[in-house]
Amino acid sequence: MQVPYIVYADFECALTPFHQVSHDPTLAESYTTKRHHHTPTSWSYYIVNHNEADDRGNQFAQYRGPNAVRHFWDNLRKDVLKIDEIYSKIVPINPVDAGNFLFQE
Repeated sequence: MQVPYIVYADFECALTPFHQVSHDPTLAESYTTKRHHHTPTSWSYYIVNHNEADDRGNQFAQYRGPNAVRHFWDNLRKDVLKIDEIYSKIVPINPVDAGNFLFQE
């Protein structure tokens, strides 16, 4: 069974170096050295649509600028709400069509 929707997303970030004191390598402690701060600057996503009930087709969205994460969530939320509208419409099965289904064991 195919998944009706797939979202492929990607962020791009600006890297700002951290200025920090180096760790003593002779210590027996485990540590992580942070080298850069990642600041999201742009994103894009592509929604692949396999749902026959949705005639909008595949969708591409992108953004470049400040507050990239906030714009990403706001934009993606709008698309997900549109998908939710499609699933909230309950279409009853026609009894004649229901009788034509063949079930195999």
